[in-house]
Amino acid sequence: MSHTHDKTKLLVIHPDEGVQDTHHGFMRQWGITDQTTGAQAISMTHGSLAPGLKAEAHYHPFETAIYIISGTAKVYYGPNLEHEIVCQSGDFVYIAPGVVHAPENIGDMPLEYVAARSASADVYYLPNTGPLA
Repeated sequence: MSHTHDKTKLLVIHPDEGVQDTHHGFMRQWGITDQTTGAQAISMTHGSLAPGLKAEAHYHPFETAIYIISGTAKVYYGPNLEHEIVCQSGDFVYIAPGVVHAPENIGDMPLEYVAARSASADVYYLPNTGPLA
């Protein structure tokens, strides 16, 4: 099978052109997705989590990379959320496919981040559900 790539395609997605959502506790602005660019294997979002909020436990069937712009979070992770780690402004975070996680903003300012995923759209599952359960 051969794939044709458009070597002239370069897109800029402006803030008012992205897709906004509030899934599992976050406010997010999706800039790069299959819907906004036709991307096939990557997506990127800019998001925030308000102080004191904790996202519901979930996992993704693909890799996720996050850069923390500002704020501090405690991320609970593992099959039963039995592990935890603190991440803060300037940290890079890697989440392997299938790792159940639930970040909580433990600071007094919004947690702001940029996330990239090895999938063209966000897909998440609750613990013990989905293809990797």
